[in-house]
Amino acid sequence: MNQSLPIAPSRKLKITILTVGSRGDLQPYCALAIGLRRAGHQVTVATHENFASFVRQFDLKFAPIAGNMQEFLQSKLLQGLIAGEKLKKEEADKLLLQQLQSAWSACVGSELLKHFIGIWV
Repeated sequence: MNQSLPIAPSRKLKITILTVGSRGDLQPYCALAIGLRRAGHQVTVATHENFASFVRQFDLKFAPIAGNMQEFLQSKLLQGLIAGEKLKKEEADKLLLQQLQSAWSACVGSELLKHFIGIWV
């Protein structure tokens, strides 16, 4: 059997992987980013700031997305939502706007964007 090395890309892309969720949601995309980087692409992983050290431990470029998913998963707010309480529109709009603005900033200049959402509440 003839084993050959992967074909090098004809051009290097600037890729941003944008993911929100828990560390378990993030981890497979770090593996994907490592593979893309090894293939010669410039890869940024954009996710919650509390995961910066996790992303950087793989020598991956990191861009912050607003919010701390670990805090949210343990918050009274989430417990209330699970119990059926409604999130005030102002609170939801503020959080969404922060996340959209930081996501936009992380993706500016990218030639390829892949977006993954781990959880929906």
